[in-house]
Order: sequence, then C-alpha cells, then structure tokens
Amino acid sequence: MKYITMLLLLFSLATVNAQGKLEKAKENLSSQSSSGNNESGTKQVRTSSSNSNTSNSSFESASLIEAFGELIFWSSLGATFGRANERSLTPYPYFDDTSGEYSRNIFESNKKSSFKLGVSHFLNTVRGFEFSGTYKFKPILGIEASHVHFYENRLAKPTDFFDVTSLMVNYYRVREKHITLWWGIGASYIANEVKTLGFAYNLGTEIYPVKPISLHLSWKQSLINNSSVDVFKSNIKYHYKKVALVLGYDHFNLGGEKNAGVMLGLEYSF
Repeated sequence: MKYITMLLLLFSLATVNAQGKLEKAKENLSSQSSSGNNESGTKQVRTSSSNSNTSNSSFESASLIEAFGELIFWSSLGATFGRANERSLTPYPYFDDTSGEYSRNIFESNKKSSFKLGVSHFLNTVRGFEFSGTYKFKPILGIEASHVHFYENRLAKPTDFFDVTSLMVNYYRVREKHITLWWGIGASYIANEVKTLGFAYNLGTEIYPVKPISLHLSWKQSLINNSSVDVFKSNIKYHYKKVALVLGYDHFNLGGEKNAGVMLGLEYSF
C-alpha cells in the first residue's frame, strides 16, 4: 500500500510540475539570437539544443506545409507575370448558382468591394477561438485581420493563454468561377509573455466544385525571434446565401509545439 501511495504521489507531483504546451511555446518563441547574450554561454547552449529538438519534432509538418506552398507557387507561376483578367465580385458565393467569389458576368448587384467576418472554435487539449475579417477593397487586393486566442487548462495551475494577432495584405491572383488563389505578406504580434512583432506571409486557395460546397486550404507562417508560428487549414464550407458553416482540421505549430484538431466555424459575407 505504501508503494502505491508513493507512486501516486510522485505521479501527482510530476503532473503538477510538467510544462504545458503553451508554456513551452512561449519559451521557444521568447528565445533571442546568441549575438545579444554574451553573458550566458551555458544558456545559449541549452537554447540551441532546445531549438534543434524543436526543429526535428516539426520536420513532418514542415514538409507538408512546404509541399503545399510549392504546389500553389508552381501552379500559379505562369499567371504571375501575365495580364490579370478582369473579374467581378459576386454578392456572395454561389449567387448565380455556379460561381464562387468571382465571375466573368456582370450583375446588377455587382460589388466593387466585399467584407467577410468569421468566428471559429478550435477543439483539442489546447483550445482556441479565432476571430477574422477580410476586406477586399478591390477584386484583386484585400486586407485580412485575425486574432487567435488559445487557452490551456492545467492541473493545479492557472489556465494558460496564448494570443496571436495578424494583419495581412493579400493579392488575389487567380480569380475564376470555381477557384480563388491568393498570397500575401504582413505582420503577426504574439502577446502574453512573448510580446514580439514578426514578419508573416501566407498562401491560400478556395475551390467551388458544386453548390453549396467550397473547399478551403491555407498556410500562414509568422517568423518570431528564432522560431515561428505556423498554421495549416483544411476546411469544408456549406454556403447558404451570405452565411457559411465551416468544418475543418487545423494544424498549428506554436514555436515547435504541435497542436492539431477539429475546427467549427461560421462566416458571414456583407
């Protein structure tokens, strides 16, 4: 009985003292380059070792992301240097039963700009809410803002939080009836203990195979200190007029800490 009690006690202590995913992510993202830390050589070695382990653990997800990025890049390279064909924004996806966000036809209700709001809930041991807004002030250009709030409930410890805010300028290069493809650049700010602003870039596509369904694939990487925050989204949307119900599987890499799970969301087009 004593041995069982001791084992339970040791297990409880180990669980309480164990670091959560968000705590580890913030430590990795807070690490600075070795050039500014001459006074702590030992700390630099530990940081370097930690970064090496982080890189190895995220190799698989990085390969998937790179493959997706290369697919979009090479499939659209020929169109990059060509003339951007004129397309009109539809009032909402499948407005004319066949088109997605863009159409070659001219409608009486055609818009020169569009605005879309979205909210989603990410389900895993580390959970999160995302709020996003996309404003296309021209059919070919748009601004995308998002805020992701992660939270992690830990045993005998306060709930841990991790917040990422991004602002991107997107170039919608491929604008056809059944497919939209874009890329963009911008910045991301990691709040909480990190408090760092970093460069960000993204790639994405939305495919409209048949009413009322669309498929969304996107990848965004934010470079923070010696690490990064990556997100790969694969979602399916059900459109009903201006509303879209979203179901997907999102993969986040927060400074080397993987966090993937089901996402449920809602979008509204204005």
